Amino acid sequence: MRIVEIKVKHLVLGLGLACVLTLMMCFIAPALFYQAGKYNAIIRWFPTSAVTADVLYESTEGVFVRDNQMIYVGEKGTFMTGPAELPEPMSEEEAVRRLEWLLQDFPTYKYVNAAKGRLAYLYMNQNRWDEAERIFQELSKNEKYINSRNASEIKILATRHERPYELPKLSGTVLVEEKPLAGAYVSLAPTEASSYYMPPPDHYPTVMTDENGRFRFYGIEAGAYTLTLGTVFRNIKGHTLSSAGVDEIELSSEKSTQTVDVRFRKNIRYEPVSQPVYDAEDVVALRWSSDPEAAYYKVELTEVVKQAEGKWEMKGTHLLEEKHVKPEAEYTVDELRHYPLVGGATYLTLDNHYYIDNGYVLGIAYPGSQWKWTVKGYDHNDNAISSSNDYMQFTGELPLLTTSPAGFTEADRLTLDGKYSEAIAMYEREGSEDAIRKIARIYFSGLEWEQDGDYAKALTYLERIQHPTTGDLKLMEACYDQTKNAAKKQAVQKRLKQLAQNA
Repeated sequence: MRIVEIKVKHLVLGLGLACVLTLMMCFIAPALFYQAGKYNAIIRWFPTSAVTADVLYESTEGVFVRDNQMIYVGEKGTFMTGPAELPEPMSEEEAVRRLEWLLQDFPTYKYVNAAKGRLAYLYMNQNRWDEAERIFQELSKNEKYINSRNASEIKILATRHERPYELPKLSGTVLVEEKPLAGAYVSLAPTEASSYYMPPPDHYPTVMTDENGRFRFYGIEAGAYTLTLGTVFRNIKGHTLSSAGVDEIELSSEKSTQTVDVRFRKNIRYEPVSQPVYDAEDVVALRWSSDPEAAYYKVELTEVVKQAEGKWEMKGTHLLEEKHVKPEAEYTVDELRHYPLVGGATYLTLDNHYYIDNGYVLGIAYPGSQWKWTVKGYDHNDNAISSSNDYMQFTGELPLLTTSPAGFTEADRLTLDGKYSEAIAMYEREGSEDAIRKIARIYFSGLEWEQDGDYAKALTYLERIQHPTTGDLKLMEACYDQTKNAAKKQAVQKRLKQLAQNA
């Protein structure tokens, strides 16, 4: 009997200790998992713990919602509020589930209003506009949560609905491969408005397309406007906005509705070039799929510099003038290096370092460079209607033209480094026509930021070139124009005309 009593006592003590340990684990383990960032373990094993609300909120931070991954495209340029694509820690559906769970089970959570705003934007991503609008309305009435975007989103969401007994000034449909694009922002900006930055969505008159892709503008004054479309990048990936009919919209003062359809067309497919590296005398053959609506095509070249695996920095972009009726084009590398570029685009880096676009000085496809090539399709009215390039394509595999470093000089290196005075001195010592040409281009562009080019100095070098190319003559024409020498400008124009006739 004594032995049985001891065993029962031990059993009771063991059960008590197990209960204590279990209770301790319920409180301590979630905190340890939280500190280690093991959010999924907490959600699975401790869904009612003291840190679950923090986990539900923090785990959805990495999901890019509509507010910071919009892409705006139009005649004035392309703008993004965040990366086009980024690996996400979870799906939007899972993020919505966690935020809905947070709001239902933890209504007094310290960041509950921010969680509501995040959920509202995720609802907009999923075209759940009524639910998004309800949240924005609720937040707008909360004096403890002030966010100027709430009123803006409420205003834009309301534009999905047609106004009874009122005639819109402009209406239309946004289509992606003839399928309606719902939930897209459509902004109407005056043609003369600056395009250097993208203002907030409601800076200009802005509406949202309904479930049928339809949009309507009411009460717009007569004048010239351009359309800008805003949507989540995934909605238009692999497509290009056709500029036909949207580049410039002239609204009259008459009481009538003007209609315009906005189309995103499927991208042209390109074929990779045949060689990994090209020398100066090599022919670059470019091939692409045919666009049945294109009257002709143009080739665009953008210098790229590899930053990391799969990531690229974009430099200068140059649209070549030739119109190709067939879906193919051929250029020698040397032809590209002497392609007539006049202008000399310049920029200042964040650390106040001045640079001239490399293509303007060294030429397109200069030795040892890489260039992403793009083809653009145009209709009979010269509207750009298609492209082989995705918007804001900075990552992944690119259609590249890579040139051999043969012929790259130390003076060229100084030019790439932005040390233009030193480069000029070294080009002077080289003394070749190509070196003289590069000196002229540097002087034309200017040696310092916000400083006009020295056109007279550029001419002294251009006039030394015994066998000027078309590009040299066009640069001379621009210099004579800047120096007000009409007679010599006309003489150069005559030579250019003769070259064009002989071509």
